[in-house]
Amino acid sequence: MEKDKIILLGIVTLLQHIGIIKARATNFKVSCQDATCDFFNEVNKHTNYLHNIWAKYFNDQLIYSYTGSLLDMKQDAHYIAIGNKDQHTILDNKFVNARLTHLVNDISILKDNVNCNKFVTPLQSFSTKLLFAEKYQDSNIIDYYNTVYSNILKKTIQCIKNAEASQNLFNLSASLDTLFYRELSCLPCNTDKKIDNISLYEYCKIVSAFTSVMYKNYINGSDKHSFLLLRGDFFGIQDFIFKRTASSKNPAKILRGKSFYVSLLSDLASLYILDEVNMPYYNIMMNAAGQFVIILDSSDKTKNIINTIKNKINNYLYDRYYCSVAIGFSSVDCSLDDFLNINFANLVQKLLVCKEKAKLNKFDLHKHTEFIYKNFNDKLKSTNSLCNFCKIEAGDILKDSELDEYICDSCNEYIALGDSLVKSKYIN
Repeated sequence: MEKDKIILLGIVTLLQHIGIIKARATNFKVSCQDATCDFFNEVNKHTNYLHNIWAKYFNDQLIYSYTGSLLDMKQDAHYIAIGNKDQHTILDNKFVNARLTHLVNDISILKDNVNCNKFVTPLQSFSTKLLFAEKYQDSNIIDYYNTVYSNILKKTIQCIKNAEASQNLFNLSASLDTLFYRELSCLPCNTDKKIDNISLYEYCKIVSAFTSVMYKNYINGSDKHSFLLLRGDFFGIQDFIFKRTASSKNPAKILRGKSFYVSLLSDLASLYILDEVNMPYYNIMMNAAGQFVIILDSSDKTKNIINTIKNKINNYLYDRYYCSVAIGFSSVDCSLDDFLNINFANLVQKLLVCKEKAKLNKFDLHKHTEFIYKNFNDKLKSTNSLCNFCKIEAGDILKDSELDEYICDSCNEYIALGDSLVKSKYIN
C-alpha cells in the first residue's frame, strides 16, 4: 500500500503540470489550474482507473490541485527545480513564444561567449535532431503547444489504460516519464523572458521526484527535507569494452554488445533500487554512460537496502569477471537548501569525493578470501583452450552456435546482443 501511494502521488504530481501546456496553448486565457482540471476530467471520460485509486488513497485531496501538507511539499520541490526560494511559481505570463536555449550557446573559443542565447532547441518531439541548434527567431508557437497537449492527452489515456490492465503503477510512471521526455524536452520552463535555460521536462520530473521523497518522509515520520543523493558508477568500463576484445572477428558486434551491456547493468541497478525502496521511475535524475544519479530518502532502511543491492551485484560481477569490473554506489545526505543554486556546486563536489572512496572499496575482501581465479582454472582444465575472441576466459566450441571455434559464454552473449541490436525489433 505504501509503495502504491508514493508512486501514485508522483504520477499525479507529474500530470498536474499538463495544465501549463494547455494554458500556454490558449495564450493564458485559461489558468493553469482550470486547464489541469479540464485535463483530468477528459482523462476520466476514457478511463477512471487513476481517479479511483486516487480516491482510495487520497480522498481528502483533489486530484488536480493539492492543499495543506501536499501543497507545501510540491512548493518545496518547486524551489529545488528552480534553484531559488525567491521564485514561488513558474514565471509564465509574459512571452508565450519563449524558447529553450541550446547547449551550443555555452561553447565558444572566445573569452566572452558571443553566442549567448543566439541558438535555441528545435521544436519537435525528442530525436537525434535535437542535438542540432537553430537560430533564435521570435515566432508564434501557440499551435505547437496545442499539438503537444493533444499528443500528451491521447498517449496519457493509453498509458493509464495499460496500467489498469497490468495493475502496475511503476510501469505507468516509467511510461509517463518517457512521454514527457519526448514531448517537453524542447520547451522552456519559464516564459518570463524570450529564452530560458531549464526545460519543462526537467522541471516536471524534478518536482515530481522530490515531492515523492518528501511524502515518503512524511508518512514515515521523518524530516521531510531529509534527502539522499545517490550516484552509481560502473567501474572498469574502458578495460571491459576494449581490453577484453582482442579478436578481429566480429569486433563491431562485440563492442556494440558490451556497450549495451553496460547500459543494461546500469538500468538494472537503478531500477532494482527504486523497486526495493518504493520510489517512482522518474526519481532517476540521470542515467548515461555507466553512471546514474537517484534522489531518495535518507533513512537507515534505504541505506541498508542500497548496500545489500551493491553487494549482490558485485558478488555476481566478481564471480563472472574476476574482479576486473564492479559497480560502486556513493551517496550524500542532503537537505532542501543543498539543491539551491548557491549550494549545489558544493553538494556535487561532496558526491565526487564519495565516488573516489567508493572506487577504492569495490569488493569485500574479507568475504572473498579464496583464490580469485579458482573458477577460471576449473573451466580451463575442462576445455583446455582460451576463448579465441577475448583471449582471457576459458572457451569451448558451443553446440548451438554458428561459430565453429572456441568461444566463452560472455563473448557469445555479446555477439548475440550486438547482432540483435541491429536486426531485431525487441531483445529477449
